Amino acid sequence: MVVLLDVHVGEFFALDPADSREWMRVVERLPGDAIDRAGAGLVGEARARGWLAGSTGPPAHPGPRSPGNLARRVPLADAYGCLMRAYFAVRYLPFWRSYTWAAAAAPGAHVTAMDRGLATFIRAEHAVVSRLGADDCLPRSLALYAFLRRCGLPVRHRIGVRRYPFGSHAWVEHGGAPVLDSRDRTDRYTPIATIDGASG
Repeated sequence: MVVLLDVHVGEFFALDPADSREWMRVVERLPGDAIDRAGAGLVGEARARGWLAGSTGPPAHPGPRSPGNLARRVPLADAYGCLMRAYFAVRYLPFWRSYTWAAAAAPGAHVTAMDRGLATFIRAEHAVVSRLGADDCLPRSLALYAFLRRCGLPVRHRIGVRRYPFGSHAWVEHGGAPVLDSRDRTDRYTPIATIDGASG
């Protein structure tokens, strides 16, 4: 995996395996302009941010660090961070600490498309080993909610219960529909707690 240091901001950016391979291909061809079509987008973005020589303007400076900037600039790292924070909090901290952390997720200043946000979250999940897999609904849903809020998306976090057989479940909704979950499953539970990030 390739990790880049933006010396203008003082932050590290981790590329996923596919982008890491493309980055190495690009670096091997520098200096020069013989960049194939597959790497053109990556190079263009890197040059726009001032990460590569030959940028036509001054390095782009994102301004003060904020959840919105982080979600816009390094969504994979942010998704991974949300997952790790949620799993750690649920396992080692009182429930209210985990819940208030997710509820406090500030909306990003720049909205990320839902399909892009979900794809990024799924990629980040591949690096997180869960003891219960898909049954770890609470930390997973809290992480998903916090990440999508930082991406500027209006979502809700729900915790629901069913009476018989007794059970509980936690999930995220967008536009009234479950996200990365099935309607058949969520309809079995009556919501008893909601973090409403869809109203503002």
